[in-house]
Amino acid sequence: MNGIDELRSTLDRHAVELVDHDLDGRLGSVRRRIGAARRQRRAAAAGGVALTLAAAGAVALLPEWGAPTTPGPASVAGVDVPTTMRALGYTFEYREGVDGDETATIDLAPSDLPRLVSWGTSDSNDHVEITEGRQVTSYTVPDFSDYVWVDPGEEVLLTVAGTGSDEVGLAVYELTNDEPDGVSGDGVTFRKQVAGNLLLGATIGEPGESEVSVGLQAVEGKAVDYRYFCARGPQDATLHVDDGSGEVTRGRCGDEAPFDPAGGGGISIVNDRDEVTVRLWVTDGPDGPRLDTDEVVLGLGVYDRGVSQRVTGLPVPELIEYDGHLWQASEHVPSDLGGRSVSVAGDDDPARPVLAVGYHAAGGATVVTEHSVTGEGLRSQGIGEVSEAVIGLLSARSDTATMRVEGDVPDDARLLIVLFEQVD
Repeated sequence: MNGIDELRSTLDRHAVELVDHDLDGRLGSVRRRIGAARRQRRAAAAGGVALTLAAAGAVALLPEWGAPTTPGPASVAGVDVPTTMRALGYTFEYREGVDGDETATIDLAPSDLPRLVSWGTSDSNDHVEITEGRQVTSYTVPDFSDYVWVDPGEEVLLTVAGTGSDEVGLAVYELTNDEPDGVSGDGVTFRKQVAGNLLLGATIGEPGESEVSVGLQAVEGKAVDYRYFCARGPQDATLHVDDGSGEVTRGRCGDEAPFDPAGGGGISIVNDRDEVTVRLWVTDGPDGPRLDTDEVVLGLGVYDRGVSQRVTGLPVPELIEYDGHLWQASEHVPSDLGGRSVSVAGDDDPARPVLAVGYHAAGGATVVTEHSVTGEGLRSQGIGEVSEAVIGLLSARSDTATMRVEGDVPDDARLLIVLFEQVD
């Protein structure tokens, strides 16, 4: 590969969509909300888990001699909480809880690993409102049957308020060492299935390996997803991806391997052969020699693209992962061809919120997505065939999601908001 022009030419030939899964609003799996305040909080240095209770701190007492040492079920707001919860194939274990009259609040400092926060009420009224920053989301689900996902490195101040309930509570769950089905190594896993995408092949290199590869049987003309990572490389380390027809992309190394490498950090390619070998290697600088270090770790997973459909010419997946949940497309709201904007509102009193995701093909025009509750927005320009962005959760008729084109609108501009329902 000689120069950026040749690299761009290769991308134009092969890429269906080039997605930066580390940007806010990515669709890989776990959420990255787009508010500036949230980004500033996530930028704080990751530390150990810290749970601030709304009430006074508890004092640990030694059991009396001869008393049973096996603890009974944990109780929050007078309700026995589950010992474990599952999310995206991972297992989380109960750690701490807090309750209070009508409201309860926790303040979670950043952690290296994801966490879940669940809730319950002391009576049969299951309707609550979860407040996180400016986002207020309504739920009417059984006690401790749902959760809010907290990303690695994310600081969260979260409040639950009951509607007519005397006492409400929050329970925090931390990730266990149980690995989901898939290919694991160096403490991370390429999951066997990510939304509707099945793992075709994966490998995680040993520390110091500067190249890894995955060979597979593929279907010609079908899209596949390359998910990959490079960790613990020096500052100038450059990652390269080649599928046998030329280099398709390059990037940088991170400090540590991502928690869920299948959830982001990759591209989608239309396969043009029955047999494919995908190579991942790292060099000392963009055009330098192979990196020689005992620390670097590489990982590569190739996924079969799941079921999707075209709506007004835009490819839309049937299933996505977001907020640690699995979501299925339930409603498509397109603009007119060449239209400047499209908007959709939530429903009154749903059991769970719906997720609004925007898709657009508007040439080089700038498209803005906005959420009425948070006031947050994202500006983007088209990359490849279609661009996509999470707009946010809608849990009431007053919640709206909007997409609009700034400046001149191309005659063939297409805007589409898709509503997804939680199905896990």
